[in-house]
Amino acid sequence: INRGSDIDYAEWHHFVFLKNGDHKEIWIDGELFHEGENTTPLFDDWTALGIGSNNAGGSNVAGIVDDFGVWARGLNETEIGLIYNGGSGRPLMTDVLSAGTNTIAVEIHQASASSSDIRFDMMLRGETGSVGSNNVSDPIFFKEPATLKARSYNTDNKGWSALTEAFFSPEGTKADASKLVVSELHYHPANPDTPAERAASRDRDDFEFLELHNISEGSLDLTGVRFEAGINFAFPDHTVLQADKRLLLIRNRSAFEARYGPIEGMQSFEYTGRLSNGGEQLILKSDGLDPIHDFTYDDEPPWPSEADGNGVSLVLVKPAAGLPHGLPSNWTTSSQFGGSPGAAEPTALTYAAWAASSGAQGGPGDDDDQDGLSNFWEFLFGSRPDLASDAPGFSLTIRRADVDGQADDYLFLTYRRNLLANASLTVEVSRDLIHWTADPAMIKPVAQTDNGDGIATVTHRFARPVGQGQHRAFFRLRGQ
Repeated sequence: INRGSDIDYAEWHHFVFLKNGDHKEIWIDGELFHEGENTTPLFDDWTALGIGSNNAGGSNVAGIVDDFGVWARGLNETEIGLIYNGGSGRPLMTDVLSAGTNTIAVEIHQASASSSDIRFDMMLRGETGSVGSNNVSDPIFFKEPATLKARSYNTDNKGWSALTEAFFSPEGTKADASKLVVSELHYHPANPDTPAERAASRDRDDFEFLELHNISEGSLDLTGVRFEAGINFAFPDHTVLQADKRLLLIRNRSAFEARYGPIEGMQSFEYTGRLSNGGEQLILKSDGLDPIHDFTYDDEPPWPSEADGNGVSLVLVKPAAGLPHGLPSNWTTSSQFGGSPGAAEPTALTYAAWAASSGAQGGPGDDDDQDGLSNFWEFLFGSRPDLASDAPGFSLTIRRADVDGQADDYLFLTYRRNLLANASLTVEVSRDLIHWTADPAMIKPVAQTDNGDGIATVTHRFARPVGQGQHRAFFRLRGQ
């Protein structure tokens, strides 16, 4: 190294002089400056080291040595780079520190004996590992929305700092129509019928709910997601819905839990306003320009009209497919009375599959067992098509009931229903056998009891007490 090189001797530099066997190298600031051969063996020991070309000191470097180290073997390129450390120097190894308080001694020398100036620069940086010069610890990577909570420990007073937290939402975790669906909509529930339901609320709209389902493979950050039409609701900041999980939006928690039981194992939120019983537009938006969903449901065909006050809900067909919400054909009615809030709908059973599994020989309009019920009605009721004694039929009874605080005699209709059937059963009423209606103002759903075998016992009640109005009434079941 001579004065003719490009080295600025007015600046600090990092030098490595390496001799490995007969091979020698000089590295400056982490870069190879010179290499060659030198067969002269190294000294076994020494008492003085001269950096230069003359052991007597005649041509040695006139400079200041800030840090100095000797290795008992030749270092490789990677090790030299680690020691140079981007100009920060070799980090202090943790094995030289002991638990507790350590004292670091620094010796300062002036440039010359006659100099009156002194300058001292020192930086002590603590690292937990060799993951990088700017890291305090190994980095934490978030693949899904998450809240990080952290605190520090003071070894002097043995105390913890106050807990601090921050929410992180990686890109690609925002909701859109391909990831979040409205999987169930109960816009016109049945009237409160049990004492517990009436104690919670006598307003049937208080039993409304919407179910949202994350159909993506990762968690969604629902921050900023809100309804801009239909109901009044915005998700709280940092709400996270995990993959393939559902959450509930309910109008009245007390009323909902009186009918369905406590909400456990899922998120639920209350909204204000109410869903229209006659259908309306629903707009679900996020911070983006386009809405997540913008659709209008209806209580008239081609929308499934059975969901209009008959005790069943609207259920999105194949929610995992993310079908457009505005098409009536993409919706059906729940197989259970009151819907299935927070749970997947049971897989629907087609007539063809039922006929194959139950041994039906004829077509839907045939009566294999000659019990007066066609094979299709056996399918709807969940009875056997080959056994006449299994014909369920239905019953009409007069029972005393307390409605709105007034006890009267009412006409009740009870029948069986196949919960797995991919079909609907609707109770209709008429006064003249010509005009039929499923109007809940005339016939009201009361209960649906799951018998535990895929069959439910369903009960409806005539709206008026027996004898009031002196009108005859006719009931029928419509299956389709």
